[in-house]
Amino acid sequence: MSNSMDTGDLSAKVVALKRELGPKVVIPAHHYQPPEVVSTSDFIGDSYKLAVMASKTEAEYILLCGVRFMAESAAILAKPGQTTLTPDPVSGCPMADMIDELSFKVQITKLEKIAGKPVVPVTYMNSYADVKAMTGEHGGAICTSSNAAKIVKHYIDNEQPVFFSPDYNLGINTVEKLGLPQDRIFAVDKSGALKGSGDPEKGLMFIWDGYCHVHKLFTVADIDRTRREHEGIRVIVHPECNREVVGHADAQGSTEGMYKMLKEAPSGSVWAVGTEINFVRRAALDFPDKVIVPLRESLCFNMARINLEKVLHSLESIQAHIQNRDAPLHYKISVDGRVRANAEKALRKMIELAEL
Repeated sequence: MSNSMDTGDLSAKVVALKRELGPKVVIPAHHYQPPEVVSTSDFIGDSYKLAVMASKTEAEYILLCGVRFMAESAAILAKPGQTTLTPDPVSGCPMADMIDELSFKVQITKLEKIAGKPVVPVTYMNSYADVKAMTGEHGGAICTSSNAAKIVKHYIDNEQPVFFSPDYNLGINTVEKLGLPQDRIFAVDKSGALKGSGDPEKGLMFIWDGYCHVHKLFTVADIDRTRREHEGIRVIVHPECNREVVGHADAQGSTEGMYKMLKEAPSGSVWAVGTEINFVRRAALDFPDKVIVPLRESLCFNMARINLEKVLHSLESIQAHIQNRDAPLHYKISVDGRVRANAEKALRKMIELAEL
C-alpha cells in the first residue's frame, strides 16, 4: 500500500464485501494487528479469547487475523460446519517453532525417567497444534499468560512435576509469582540438558528454553531511562519479558490484562508499556485521557505480514467458494482429526482448571 488513500480504498472494499457476506463470515483480530486491520474486524482479543469467541458465533467462515497458531486454535475449537482461514499461512511464530512434537516427546520421556513418575505438560497457548496434541495425549493442559499461575499451581500443589513449554520467561515468572523454591526449578535447553541448583529427581518445574523475540528485547535499562524521562510514570510489561525486567516493572500482565489495566487507569495517569508496538499505539488512541508510551518499539514481524490486501483476498475467496464449492479458500486451516482431538482435550483441561 503506497499511501493512505490506498488504505482507505482497501478498507472500504473489505467493509463492503464483509457486509455483502453478512453473518456467514466473522473476522477476529489479535491485539497486535495493524490498526487498519483491527478497524475492519468484528472483535479483538488475545489468541484464546479469539478462538473461543469465534466458536460461539454462527459464522460459517472464521477469518482469523493473527499468526498461524492462533488460527489453528480457532480451528480446533470451531463448531462443526465452521471453517477457519488465515489471510497469510506464512505468518508463523518463532517461539512456537522452538519446540515440535518429536522434541516434546523425547523431553517428557527423559523427565519421567528422572522424576520416576508421570510429568504433566503445561503448554503455553503460543504453540502449534502438534504440541498441543502431545499435551492432551499426556494428560496435560494448555495455559495462557493470564491463567498460567493457576494451572501450574494446581499441579505443583499436588507434588506433580510440570514440563512447561515453550516460553521460559513465562514459566519462570509464573513460578516466581507462586514462590516455588529455586532448587525445585530447572531450565531445559534444546539438547535436553537440565540447569538448576537442586536435585532433578525432586524437581517440580522443568521449563523449556524458548522465548519471544518481541518481549526479549526489553531491558531494565529501558525502564530506568523511561522513569528518568517521565516523572510519575508506571511501567507495565508482559510476563514473556525477562524476569529481571518483570521484577523491575511496576506491574506485569497478559495482553488482555494490560488492556484492562490501561482502560481502568485514572485519567491523566502516565504509562510505559512493554509489549508489541501495535498494541501500545492502539491503546494510546483508545485511551486519549492517559499518556501511554512504548517502553521501546518492538514489532512482531509475523503479525505485520497480515494486511488489508490479504484480508480482502481471503474474503474474495470465501465469496467465490460460496458460489462454487470447487473454488479454493485462501487460506483454509486444516488440523488432522487425531491431532485436533488431543489438542482440544488439552484446551478443555485448561478451561476446567481455570474455572475451579
